[in-house]
Order: sequence, then structure tokens, then C-alpha cells
Amino acid sequence: MRKVSPRHADADADAGLAKAASCGTNDNVKAIIIGGGPAGISAALRLQQMTDISVTVYELYPEPRTIGGAVATAPNGMRLFHRLGVHEQLVSRGSSCAQITLRSLRSGVLTSYDSTAGVSERNGGFGPLRIKRIELVKVLLAAADKAGIPVHYGKRLVKVQESADSVTVTFEDGSTDEADMVLGCDGIHSAVRKQYVDPEQEPEYSGLSGIGAIIPRPKGLPESMASQLRGINGTLTTAGALGVVCCAPDGEEIFWGMSKEVALPPGGDTRDGWEVTRADQVTDFRTNALRMLGGAENPWADTVRVLVAETHSVGFYPVYKLPPGQRWHRGRCVLVGDAAHAMQPHAGQG
Repeated sequence: MRKVSPRHADADADAGLAKAASCGTNDNVKAIIIGGGPAGISAALRLQQMTDISVTVYELYPEPRTIGGAVATAPNGMRLFHRLGVHEQLVSRGSSCAQITLRSLRSGVLTSYDSTAGVSERNGGFGPLRIKRIELVKVLLAAADKAGIPVHYGKRLVKVQESADSVTVTFEDGSTDEADMVLGCDGIHSAVRKQYVDPEQEPEYSGLSGIGAIIPRPKGLPESMASQLRGINGTLTTAGALGVVCCAPDGEEIFWGMSKEVALPPGGDTRDGWEVTRADQVTDFRTNALRMLGGAENPWADTVRVLVAETHSVGFYPVYKLPPGQRWHRGRCVLVGDAAHAMQPHAGQG
């Protein structure tokens, strides 16, 4: 499988949607998109922009989800959002987070650099953005509503059936819909993949899990601490990696997260069986975070201790991946995003 460079990722995305659109042969082509997250809504908007295809989106959950922390979007991704007409709305709700600082708990700053240097010029002037996932979804949903794209919630896919000239989807509530093609944008545990495209393919636990939270910027911080919270901060420790980054305008909200090795629970399968482990990790997050800092005595460690003290609840996320080289399409069904090629969030632009 060839590696897609960031420079050409947006061109490949458009080419993929154009190929999917070729499934229809009638003037009034219809597409069903399973998954109402960023991938699904973005695909719906782009399909409608590029073609005369009628698009309907179905989402498993009863309403837009607030989980997911903060999302990092690289310059090529921001260029795509510009094409979708939502770039300015996203920038107004996120943080540019251009400065990246790598730190050591023992020796302080290892290196610091501007991540946009030479990059934005190659991407039409677009820079990176860190934004809360729920804000990203809100902006995309508003654009979908303006474009007249229907999004139906509480729809659990249970069957996909293809005929010579159409494909029919059936939901748990007994309702059905028919279209010229189906796009599975429903994440790493994709029902479209499981029900039809590649039923034998199962996500694999990576051995890593993430724990973190989004909190308001602590009030009354001295400038020595406040200045450290601008941009992206990464710290590698013997207990795992720690990331701290602004994710709202003017640094009003901070996302912090730890990535560390966590064993697959005994008796748990590839997705379930995490209840006890999740409860333990969430309950003990403050102890675990402070243990990661150890006895470090420096301004950065002190800043992280303040963030941990200001955190009252966290999310815990086991990280799964899909093996490369698997099937991404079958007949009139195409997998998009994590449903096709999920990898760990820290692995490039995974």
C-alpha cells in the first residue's frame, strides 16, 4: 500500500469520492452515508459539491457525541475544510497551536520550533488547527443543514444487501433505505465493514490507551506558567507520553492527555471487557499522572501539577488499529476514514 503524502492527501480524497460517485448510472444518483462524525459529514458535503448526488446520512447514536477530546488538523486538512466552506468557522473556534515544544522532566526544554515554517506556503497559506471534536462536528452539521443534507440519528445498521443496480440498508428499528452507493464512515468498529465489505476483519488493540481531559485555563496563573501553555507541548517519560495543548480561542481551554501501555483486560475481547480497567484508570487518574511526573522539580512539572489539580473528570480510550492492506470496498460500498485504515493517533496523520 503506497504512503499518501500530506501534500497530495486532499487530491486523493477527492479522487476517492469521484470514484465512489461513478457507481451510479442514472441522472438522479443517491448515496447513503453511515456515520455522522467528521468523516461522514465531510464526505456528504464534498459529494454534494462535486456532483448532483443526493446524500442522506445515518448516525448510530441518538445525538452528536461530545467525546473525543481535541482534534488536530494539519494544513492539508484545513485546505479541505476551506473547500467545504467551513474554514473560517473552524478557525474562530480553535487554536492555531503552531509552536511545538518538546520537554524533559529532568532537563526542561529539549527543542521548540514553529510547525508552520515552510509548510503553510506549500499548502496555500493554511496552517494547523487544534479544536474540540464537538465544535468541529457542530460546524460541519451546520454546513450540512444549510446544504439541505438530512442527518438521521439513532440508526443502528444491521444489514447491507446489494442488487444489480442498487444497495439496500436495514436498521435495527426495521426501517430501510435504498441508494446507488453506500459510504461507510462509521469508524474503526464499522458496521458497514462488519456487515458487508470485510466481515472477517477485526480491529486490533494497539497495547496503548489514552487518558485525558479538556479543562478551562486555570485562573490566576503566573506568566511563567501561562506562557508554557501556548502551542503544543510534548513530554516523554518512562511511564508514557504526555501532551498539553490549547484547543480554544485565546487559550481559554486546555487539552491534556497521557498515552501509555495498558494490558488488554483478562477475558476481554477486541472491544468489550474494559469496564473494570476503565473505572480503575478514571478513578486513579490523578495518582497515575502525578506518578508519571515523579519527583521532578522544574517549572513545567509544576504547571502540569496545576492542570491535574484542576481536572475533575477524565476520559479513557483504548487505542485500536486496523492491519494495513485490507479490503476498502466491495461492489457499491466504500469504506472511508477510520473504517478503512485506522491507526494510532500519534502515528503521523492517522
